[in-house]
Amino acid sequence: MFCDKCGKEIKEGDKFCNSCGAVVGVNEKKNYWKYLGYAWTVIVNLITIGVVFAIYGSVYASFEIIVISLLILIYLSFQSFSMIYGKTTAETAFALDAEFKRIRRLLKDEPDEYETEEIQEAKKKVGKAMVKMYINAGFIFIIYLIALFHLFGAL
Repeated sequence: MFCDKCGKEIKEGDKFCNSCGAVVGVNEKKNYWKYLGYAWTVIVNLITIGVVFAIYGSVYASFEIIVISLLILIYLSFQSFSMIYGKTTAETAFALDAEFKRIRRLLKDEPDEYETEEIQEAKKKVGKAMVKMYINAGFIFIIYLIALFHLFGAL
């Protein structure tokens, strides 16, 4: 059997490709749910942009616009910080994992199949979360621009 992603040979019974880490035998239904999760992330962000426009549509005094803009910018700053912190934490964890693997190879203590499978699953989940984080970051940037536009328009 060969990997659908990279074309390398896969041993019978393996659940992951040893070369690229792809899941063996992934059916299209699982991919459908993956993309549905991304679509849901986009929909929620579009709703958020709609709420931001609704908030700005309901305030008329320049003082209110300035306060709302500053509150939105503060909230977005916290969101951005949490995304950066999460990404950094995940990268650190995988860097430590790579270092532990190197040390285990030096000690000739190879991880068992369960450990390898667990790490591959974690990498898949983090990869999916990173895609959603980048989608959110794009929408956060758009909301930043909207808030700045209204803030400078009110000044």
